[in-house]
Amino acid sequence: MIKVVSYMKCIPPGNKKPQKPLIIKNFIEGVNAVGDKGLVLNTWSIVDADVAVIQGFTHQDSQKHRHLILRKAVYDRQQQKGKRTVIVDSSLFLFADPTQSKNYLRYGYDGIFPNTAEYCWDNPDPMRWEEIKKNLKIDLQPWRLGGGAYVLICCQRDGGWSMRGTKVLDWLLMVVQSIRKVLPKKLIRVRFHPGDKNTGAHIATLRNWINTGNKDFSNVEISGAKDLKTELVHAHAVIGHNSSPTVASVIEGIPTLVTDPERAQAKDVCMKKFEELDNPQAYDRELWIRRIAQTHWTLDEVKQGLAWKHMRKYVK
Repeated sequence: MIKVVSYMKCIPPGNKKPQKPLIIKNFIEGVNAVGDKGLVLNTWSIVDADVAVIQGFTHQDSQKHRHLILRKAVYDRQQQKGKRTVIVDSSLFLFADPTQSKNYLRYGYDGIFPNTAEYCWDNPDPMRWEEIKKNLKIDLQPWRLGGGAYVLICCQRDGGWSMRGTKVLDWLLMVVQSIRKVLPKKLIRVRFHPGDKNTGAHIATLRNWINTGNKDFSNVEISGAKDLKTELVHAHAVIGHNSSPTVASVIEGIPTLVTDPERAQAKDVCMKKFEELDNPQAYDRELWIRRIAQTHWTLDEVKQGLAWKHMRKYVK
């Protein structure tokens, strides 16, 4: 019997999203439904377990909030003992379900990037993808390898651990200059991250770059669209660092380039060099999308034990 402990205090204090406590409770209900021993812990203490479950993740530069300190302590203890930690993170299919009405989340062991996490996807069940595409009304669209009105740049939050401290405007300048070496006259559209608190300042700086006559920015515009899917309709290509919009663009059949292929979820089906923008290729996406789908479960499926029944096979 496998012992699984889920930590309620890892949720930010004052949380008003009912989904977050359900992440903790439902996982343990699923563990018990399968016949293993699950426990929801609602204290700041840490107990021995074969598997710990935390909502969200932590990193070395995390702020010193108590719930983040607990996340790190839980993760570090599991690592020291050679045990596993289930990390529950946001869905890579948010573009198709922005309100999260279907409650899909991503589940993996010990990390949230392909180079750090074990996603239990080495032998993906093709029916996971069939189920998800039916529920979200999406499918792999044919590759569009020509045309398109603009190159869409999808920025991430300023600085931070997913950018490894790189400022988003420094990254944006590098990306625009790199595009210009390959596509000197192509329209470029810049989409800032909707959750970046510095977006207003970024827009002001970018407008200044556009208006000062810098030739690299002579054909650059700022996106005003709220919906990513709307942006993708007329895109020639999409460029991101390592974030989920690049998963969306690959699904929609748009040539995609990532500047952090080591940690990008779309790394196996996208470009890594700017020179490729002028002659993109059609990647085989079938195994890739099945693997992505294998990491996603609804809260109801988790409660039934379907996620745990799959993931328990990977416990050390």
